[in-house]
Amino acid sequence: MKIRMFLFALALAAFLTAGTKAPAQTSNSHYTYFPLSIYFFNYCTGEEVMGGGQMRVASNSIVDQSGGVHITFQFRSDFTAFGLTSGQTYTGHDTTNQTVNFSGFNSQNEVTFSQVNHVNTSGGQNNLFIKESYHITVNANGDITAFTPDEFNFFCR
Repeated sequence: MKIRMFLFALALAAFLTAGTKAPAQTSNSHYTYFPLSIYFFNYCTGEEVMGGGQMRVASNSIVDQSGGVHITFQFRSDFTAFGLTSGQTYTGHDTTNQTVNFSGFNSQNEVTFSQVNHVNTSGGQNNLFIKESYHITVNANGDITAFTPDEFNFFCR
C-alpha cells in the first residue's frame, strides 16, 4: 500500500510539472472531500468491522527556482463503524501526511510518509492504535535506494 501511495505521488508530480518552466517559485493548493467506506479486521476485538465516513484530502505543490517540485498531502478521515460479530460501535480518526520532493536537476528524490490511526470502541476498551512513519529515497532510474521505517507502533489499549 505504501508503494502504491508513493507511485501515486510520483504520477501526480509528473502531471503537475508537465511542461512547466519554473524560473520563479509557484504554489498550488487543493482541498477535496469525499465519502469513505470502511472495512477492516480489528485485531484488538477479533472481529470484522464495516462502516463509513468522510475523508478530506489537502494537497499543496510548489515548484522552486531550480526546477524542484515539492508536494505535500494530508489525508484526514473520520468514520463510524459497527462490529459484524458484536454489533459494537467503533469511531475512527486517521491522519496521514506525505511529502514528496523532486530535486529538479538532481537525480535523487525522496518521500516521507507518516500515519496515525485511532479506532475506538464504544466501551472504552480494546481500542486500536497505529502510528507509523517511513522515509524513502529514489534514484533517477526509479529504484528505491533507501527505505527507512522511522517508527511503527501497533497496540490495543
